[in-house]
Amino acid sequence: MGKHNILKMNHRRLCMKKKVKVIIILTIGIIILIIGIASSEPRELIDLEGGACHVVDPNKNVISEVESITNGKVFIRIDSNKNPKPDQVTIRCEKGDFEGSQILQLENKKIEREVEIISLSYYGKLNLKLIYGETCNCVAFRLDDVRDSFLNNAQIQIMKTFEKNNASLTIGIVGGQFGNDTKLINYIKENTNTDKSFLEIANHGWMHENFRNLEKEHQSLLMKKTNEKIYEILKTKTLTFIPPFNQFNEETIQAAKENGIMYLSAGKMDLPPFPLKNSTFYRFPQGAATGDTDKKTKLFYGLSHERIYLDIRKVLANSGFAVVTIHPYEFSVIKGDRHVNEVNLEMISQLELLIKKIQNEDHMIVLIQKINF
Repeated sequence: MGKHNILKMNHRRLCMKKKVKVIIILTIGIIILIIGIASSEPRELIDLEGGACHVVDPNKNVISEVESITNGKVFIRIDSNKNPKPDQVTIRCEKGDFEGSQILQLENKKIEREVEIISLSYYGKLNLKLIYGETCNCVAFRLDDVRDSFLNNAQIQIMKTFEKNNASLTIGIVGGQFGNDTKLINYIKENTNTDKSFLEIANHGWMHENFRNLEKEHQSLLMKKTNEKIYEILKTKTLTFIPPFNQFNEETIQAAKENGIMYLSAGKMDLPPFPLKNSTFYRFPQGAATGDTDKKTKLFYGLSHERIYLDIRKVLANSGFAVVTIHPYEFSVIKGDRHVNEVNLEMISQLELLIKKIQNEDHMIVLIQKINF
């Protein structure tokens, strides 16, 4: 074969290779175009209500507990004691057959905005509140208004429910109305200052006064009187103050410190931050309650354990701890226009279900003075 013919054949082969390459490129382009057209169709919006979400770090490690979506919202807290702060996280949500995700930048320690959770064909919207910070992952219960001959059957049955379920309880004693109810005092004595004690004794004022309306000196005097009364009867030192009506001011804190009190548990008027360590005085306000008052009758009614637990979850996400307030009222029977000293067994059942739910979800139930770590 001559040299000219060899060159001619090589040229034909080269041309053929170029044609094949062009055909491959065109084919790939058509495939990409088809995929692009298919994927450009709008995703269908679905309702995420009742679904659940969790967060993973860039290494695919789950760094938050599963949180349910309620009223279009989800609250998630990442424990800074267990997880180094990631620059980026992925929130993953599921509901039925839907599985979607969204990548979020965690430049600061908080994300609070609407996000879209996306899958190939669907998407859902939710209001996300994500906080990176300290948490004790714990719940503390406080029983307010512990005093003589005041729905004492309900008071004792509430305490017995915590004892039965190996759960801790802080009780707020009204000093000027405590000391003559033998039945109540004996039960409390049996469950304080022992190795098996599940009770913490807190100061709840002298005569259930609104401390916010009093001068500091008067506040300090009333705290002192109640502390002395508690020690006289129960032989225990009080470290926690629960202001009646959840009302306090800066002078209340000063008065508390003067009386050796290290913990204050008020209500919604107390604003964050709430440090969990490295402090000499801690504020752990109420975030949930087992009951509420009827606006018309002014009587208390109890809430379901499901409702209370949802409130607890929200508070845990916001603060890293939750304090739940109990009053004897909602655990007593209503007859006519008043509460009588008869135990509301349905509410006791709801309380027991709530305690077990918290324990089954691996949250610790602690005394108020054990929230800090």
